[in-house]
Amino acid sequence: MTDPHDVPSPFQPRPPQPIGPSEKSRGGCSRPLLLGCAALLVLLGIGAVVFVVKARDIVQWGFTRMETEVMARLPADLPAAERERLAGAFTAVRQGLENDQVDVASLQPVQAKILEIAGKPQGQVTREDVRELTERLERLAGRSP
Repeated sequence: MTDPHDVPSPFQPRPPQPIGPSEKSRGGCSRPLLLGCAALLVLLGIGAVVFVVKARDIVQWGFTRMETEVMARLPADLPAAERERLAGAFTAVRQGLENDQVDVASLQPVQAKILEIAGKPQGQVTREDVRELTERLERLAGRSP
């Protein structure tokens, strides 16, 4: 018999030794691991169902948060009429989302512009940014700019 502390050479590996009755290993996962995986799978399924049921509410919430960020970054010299027009466009899109008149997929290009504006530092949002966003929101809501 060979010394168990001998490390076999990778170039001349030892032939496999038969496993005795006490050394047999059980294959597969342990019971706690299986139960944990099953519980995680059930929780993920419940989360997916909740997400599908509440998807519109989640989109509404996110849209409202983005609106708040954009309105906080508007230029100080922006006329009140343009502020009101932008606020009205946001309101129209929000109502369209509530009434299923605005498709969530068509919201994505507008969200990109909203995120661009919301990501700009205070004072760097231009009137052109506001005008472009307002027109995109109005088109999305079905209003003519």
